[in-house]
Amino acid sequence: MPDRGIGCRYTLVFAVVLGLVVSTNVCASICGDAVVDPGEQCDDGNVTDGDCCSSTCQLESAGSQCPGDGDACTSDHCDGAGVCQHVVIGSGGDPDGDGVCASNDNCPATSNSDQADLDGDGVGDLCDPADAVIRVDRVRLQATRGGVPPSGTAKAKGRFLTALSGDVFDPLAGVTVRVADALGVDLTHGFTSCIRRSYFRVVRCDDGDFHADFKFVGDTLASLRFAVRFVHQPLTSPFQGPATVTITHGAAIDRAGSAVTCRGEPERLICRTP
Repeated sequence: MPDRGIGCRYTLVFAVVLGLVVSTNVCASICGDAVVDPGEQCDDGNVTDGDCCSSTCQLESAGSQCPGDGDACTSDHCDGAGVCQHVVIGSGGDPDGDGVCASNDNCPATSNSDQADLDGDGVGDLCDPADAVIRVDRVRLQATRGGVPPSGTAKAKGRFLTALSGDVFDPLAGVTVRVADALGVDLTHGFTSCIRRSYFRVVRCDDGDFHADFKFVGDTLASLRFAVRFVHQPLTSPFQGPATVTITHGAAIDRAGSAVTCRGEPERLICRTP
């Protein structure tokens, strides 16, 4: 039967009284009509959950999530009385558009909604130049002697551990190696095709003049040794230590380390870690 009054749906009810059949109209509450009727705690004009007034017109508990106001610097929760509150939790807006308020974002200029931070230093992996440490045992830079192709070389050896929670090193998914000194040498190469060798314990990356080997050591596969060799590079002296190696893999995980005990020669630099 159609509605006959605000907040009511009238229903015809029959009953037997003293042997006679009588009828009457009974007003039943309508949830979702924006009128708070008996039995309802609220009525916001809809029958949708998650907006602080439930689909059965009952108040949703304080702290329940409610529709956001589009501001990453506010927390959107019900107050327990049917109102969605937008409480300020930070400042600076959301310039990188990752849904995290700038003042709370561990990488405010680069979108990283997962806020991943492998080493827990408060700087997101996408912004952190050193997410984990590697030991650089030796770096050797040799200047080119002219000719075509150039004869400069950069070699590096070292080791590292993947002991942190969630830290997985898989060069088969792509890896980038950078070798640099303190005077401007900066050689970087990204390997996209590496293969496993020697019963899966060695991963070899070869790409023209760029080579890198990664060897898993021990039963846990958490310890690795690396050897890098870049040949035919246009390197010119002088060089100066320390020499730094950075290995980047996965979701922008940068492993970095330096060899600081260096010996410079007219056309060469050799740095070691004692």
